[in-house]
Amino acid sequence: MYSRLLHFIRHKRALAAVRKAGLWFVDIPRTSSSSIRTELCEQFGPAFGKADLLDQSYNVRLQSIPSHLTALDMRQQLGINTWDRIFTFTVVRNPWDRMLSLFNYRRDIGDLDPGISYKEYLELFDSPPETHGSPFHYHGYSFQAIDYLVDKKGKLLVDHIVRYEQRSEGLAYVTEKCGCKLGQLYLQSSPNSIGYREQYDQATIDMVRSICKRDIEAFDYEF
Repeated sequence: MYSRLLHFIRHKRALAAVRKAGLWFVDIPRTSSSSIRTELCEQFGPAFGKADLLDQSYNVRLQSIPSHLTALDMRQQLGINTWDRIFTFTVVRNPWDRMLSLFNYRRDIGDLDPGISYKEYLELFDSPPETHGSPFHYHGYSFQAIDYLVDKKGKLLVDHIVRYEQRSEGLAYVTEKCGCKLGQLYLQSSPNSIGYREQYDQATIDMVRSICKRDIEAFDYEF
C-alpha cells in the first residue's frame, strides 16, 4: 500500500514537471528515442528520463513515466487541455531501416534467439502477441510509428514530426522552439557499417512493405 502511494505521488510530480517544462517527446523505439529522452532528462529533470539504459551512467534512479507511451496515452494522463498547450514532438524513421534496426538491437541484447534470421523474425510478425514465444509480446515491438501518434479516429496528436533521416535539422527546430539542446547523444545505437538496403532481398522488402503499410503511406517512405 505504501509503495503504491509513493508511486502515485512520484507519478503526479512527474506529470507536473512535464507541464512546467511545456513539452513532451513521444518516444518511438529505434528512432534515437533513448538519446533524446536522456538529453531532455538532463535539462528538465527525471520525469523525462529512463531507468533501463544500457549505459547505466545515464539512468534515472526511478522512472515515473514509462518508455514508449503513445501520444494518446500521455494525453490522457496529462489532460487534453495541457496536451494542447504544450509542445509535442516525435521522431519517425524509414520502416525498412527501423524494423531492421529493431531486429539487430534485440538480437544484440539477447532478446531473440541468436539463430533467428531477419526473414524468420518478420514471418512471426503476424502471429498473435499472446502466442507462447511470440517475439512481439510488447507493444513497442509490434506498433508502427503511426500507432504512437494518432487518436482512435486517426487524428494526428503531435505538433512536430522529425524524420530520423534529417535528425539534426529536425531537432534544431525543436531546440529553437523549446530552448533545449538536443541531438548530441547517440545512445543504444546498433552500429552497422552496411547500409540497410544491402541487407534486404526482395522477399524481406515486400514483407516490411506489407507489415508497415500504414507508416509508408503516412510518412511517404520508400525503400
